[in-house]
Amino acid sequence: MKITFLIPRVLEPYEKREMEFRGSGTESDPAIIEPSENLPGYIMLELSNLYITIQNCYLDKILLVTCQNVKIENCNVRIISLPYCSNISLIKSTIRRTISFWESDNIKIAESTINRLKIRLSNSNIIKNSTIKKVKFITGHDNILEANTIPEKHLNKIKKRYWYHWYKLKII
Repeated sequence: MKITFLIPRVLEPYEKREMEFRGSGTESDPAIIEPSENLPGYIMLELSNLYITIQNCYLDKILLVTCQNVKIENCNVRIISLPYCSNISLIKSTIRRTISFWESDNIKIAESTINRLKIRLSNSNIIKNSTIKKVKFITGHDNILEANTIPEKHLNKIKKRYWYHWYKLKII
């Protein structure tokens, strides 16, 4: 299956790079993105509803804009940004700097290590069994933080600052 990446360039429009991956992009046969010498360090996809699995990659940034059905597994990424996304999974991965999502729903994070997590205007997201160094939560409903390791001072900030009962944030 061919997937077109947008590659940012300084002071110029994005470069479009089409690459071939195995898989057809369906739920039963997702497109598999794995490390290769041609894979850019910055992956940007927009307006995609293909089923895509990004696995075993060491990347600088993943930017998914208005995407759904993407699974990121066993990756080490500096920054992940997920504006207007749904049905995104992050499993057994390391986020060296920040993962942020805004106006995104049904994001699932499990068994990952995250330096900084930012949730903005997002609903029905589940983060569980992960280690999170810093959390910034700005509105949203029915989000769940379950069985995570979060420093007590950041957990207390969430409880005091963000009225977690009002926004139905569940900390289990």
